[in-house]
Amino acid sequence: MSHTVLLVDDEPSLLATLQIIIQSQGFQVLTAASGEAALEILQASHIDDGIPIIISDQRMPGMNGVQLLEQIRQQWPQTIRILLTGDPDPQVVMDAINRGGIFKLLTKPCESAEVMRAVRDAAQHFQAVREHHLLTEELQQANQELKVLSSTLEERVESKTQELMEALYYDSLTGLPSRLLMTDRLELAIKAARRANEMVTVLFLGLEQFSLVNESMGHEAGNGLLRLLAERLQMYVWDGDSVARMYGDKFCLVINNSGTTEKVGELADKILNVVAEPFFINGQAISINGHIGISLFPNDGETPPELFSHAEAAMREVRGEHGSNNYRFYSEELNKLSTSRISLQAEMRRALQNEEFRVFYQPRVNVRLGRVVGAEALIRWQHPERGLVGPDEFLFILEETGLIEPVTEWLLRRVCEKLVSIQEKSEHPVHMAVNISPRQLKRDSFIDIVKGVVRDTGLDLSKSFLEFEITENILLHDMRQVQQLLSGIKDMGISLAIDDFGTGYCSLSYLTQLPIDYLKIDRSFVLKLTETQGAKAVVHAIISMAHSLFLHVIAEGVETHEQLEILQRLGCDEFQGWYFSKPICEKDMLALLSGKTHLVHYLAQVEPFRIDPVDLKDLDNASATRA
Repeated sequence: MSHTVLLVDDEPSLLATLQIIIQSQGFQVLTAASGEAALEILQASHIDDGIPIIISDQRMPGMNGVQLLEQIRQQWPQTIRILLTGDPDPQVVMDAINRGGIFKLLTKPCESAEVMRAVRDAAQHFQAVREHHLLTEELQQANQELKVLSSTLEERVESKTQELMEALYYDSLTGLPSRLLMTDRLELAIKAARRANEMVTVLFLGLEQFSLVNESMGHEAGNGLLRLLAERLQMYVWDGDSVARMYGDKFCLVINNSGTTEKVGELADKILNVVAEPFFINGQAISINGHIGISLFPNDGETPPELFSHAEAAMREVRGEHGSNNYRFYSEELNKLSTSRISLQAEMRRALQNEEFRVFYQPRVNVRLGRVVGAEALIRWQHPERGLVGPDEFLFILEETGLIEPVTEWLLRRVCEKLVSIQEKSEHPVHMAVNISPRQLKRDSFIDIVKGVVRDTGLDLSKSFLEFEITENILLHDMRQVQQLLSGIKDMGISLAIDDFGTGYCSLSYLTQLPIDYLKIDRSFVLKLTETQGAKAVVHAIISMAHSLFLHVIAEGVETHEQLEILQRLGCDEFQGWYFSKPICEKDMLALLSGKTHLVHYLAQVEPFRIDPVDLKDLDNASATRA
């Protein structure tokens, strides 16, 4: 880098000599004959840092060298100052150092090499000082930027921390406290109650069939319902009490100094009534029910986890035993039941791994033909210690844990294998029905799974009658999706039946849109056939409607000859139940369908099985049945 040197001397010959020497080394040179002229040059300079180097003679008319360099030091401190003198008076030297702050002192006469060495040293020093200054400025700028960045980051961290704390302690959908914050509040309530010898109540609220709202109306509608419910619940708690959304459709209320259990029960009833009031979402009224489990401090636990767990266990049990819109207090017996359920879940997993499940068959009889035309496949559990266990004791566990899916697939595979064997031995076509869980139907891969089972077992669906029984609740899902799914099943050659018809939500419009073959009348209607005319009228209406849609009707749970006679009068096509046979093992079913065993052997009643033609004259408003 080429630097500029300002030479100041009142002797033209010396000035010219120095100029030649310094220029020969690549430096730019400016000259001045006096100190005043040098200041004018400096002031007129457009260089950002002024003139880097100045060499001034000491003895000049007017302003001497020390005086000049002193002013330059004050106005242009970055300029490197060199004093040239022929009389190195100690005082002059001291003034040059103290007042002028000189970099170097050159004594006349001086060699050109000495002059150049001084100029080069000055240039290097100037460059070093300049770089240091620039680095210092950059460092200061960086520090300033770092301070700004640090401040910004601190603000962002503080804001994000606040967001995270809110996310941890508050539910983003409803704005209610989360389980974490509710735990803190319950801890404080317990401490206060312990000092005052009072009771704290925990109510765990679950919603009945909330998933159907999501599936039939969409998740936005479901979220809207949860927000509205949160607003309602907050209106029914006093200051100091708390309501939180624990997870999903589960809410919790903590009530301080709740008084007697009677008052707690009254509060639970009020909350259930609040839940049962219609919610209006997008102009449509939605009604749901709830179930509440209750735990009390100190009776049922002394820590938040214990009280939450016990209240939730009570909620689950009241749902299973008493249905919706009910509540239950926690008890030690319930604790044992909950522990038993956890143990049962583990046993279910082992049962699947150890192949402990068995298939039994409930024969199906054609009323007009008077013979067995098929069966419904039912699952049993061959427990290694308890023996044969019925589905009522474990199906709900399979549903809760998701094991219903692999178990259903296992059942389907076993039935297809037996259906192949039965078709080889039976003289008549055999219908074999398998109950399919709604959870299984929701799987995108369900049809592929069925095709794989059929292919692996060698079942020819053009010669065999495989049927799937589904519940009415599946019809509340997205109608287009249900149509596609059921049509895909139907295209494979599999028949479809709606199980437990009359107890769900099915409508006539759904039946006309879906490829259904059978309706199975729920046993609850069959049991009342001999008791009320109303039950007969309902069954008659179902049969008439089904026949008008060219659907076959199967009655479940037929236990007496009187029930069978009424069903025959009403035009029912088929029936199954203990009047003809209890569920039987695979071996006996094969024997029954192959004709090797007489039907009477399987009668559950002493009275012989018979079907007599009877008309409908004893029924009000009866109409002729399908031929």
